[in-house]
Amino acid sequence: MIEQYLKDQESAAESEFDKQLSTALQKEGNQIYGDITGTTQLNLKNAMYNDLATNPNLTPKTAAE
Repeated sequence: MIEQYLKDQESAAESEFDKQLSTALQKEGNQIYGDITGTTQLNLKNAMYNDLATNPNLTPKTAAE
């Protein structure tokens, strides 16, 4: 049950992350990640997932910021 909740939160945070990144870079679709290395992208998402897992007060939106 907790695992499913975390997966749902991660999915929502990832969607919010993509939305915020798209807005910040003013790009859409596959172009969003064109300027970011795979390592940087992975590190940003892992930090976001860790924040969600360790701080129950975070929402997906605040974790993605």
